[in-house]
Amino acid sequence: MTRLQGPATFLAVSICLLSLVGGIAFYKQQYRPVVLKPDDIYLFDGINGPQGTSVVPSPVPASPSAYRSGASNSLAVLLTEPSSNWLGVAHGLKTIGVPFVVTRDYQEDIDPPCDPCVPHADRENAPT
Repeated sequence: MTRLQGPATFLAVSICLLSLVGGIAFYKQQYRPVVLKPDDIYLFDGINGPQGTSVVPSPVPASPSAYRSGASNSLAVLLTEPSSNWLGVAHGLKTIGVPFVVTRDYQEDIDPPCDPCVPHADRENAPT
């Protein structure tokens, strides 16, 4: 490991300190609390909000079985960790139009079994 000496040490320490101070200043600028003044809010006369209390339902975790429908040529996504953020992948694939199914068992969706490594034209000459 090379040791920094003289002006190089001063330069390295200066850059680190400037980066730290700049990062703190940026953080404080970005994450200021929003303060509303009375002039920022307009109240409409004669209009009221809902009379009853709004009930927010408790969150229900997404189930991989909700993404089980798909054609035989759909992409199979193997879900090994159900507590991970797999739902973002599912929504992304759905958004771009990729047909897919989410499965927990890697052997479940291979129907019929096939050899994806051998192209169709070379199956007659493929080594066994």
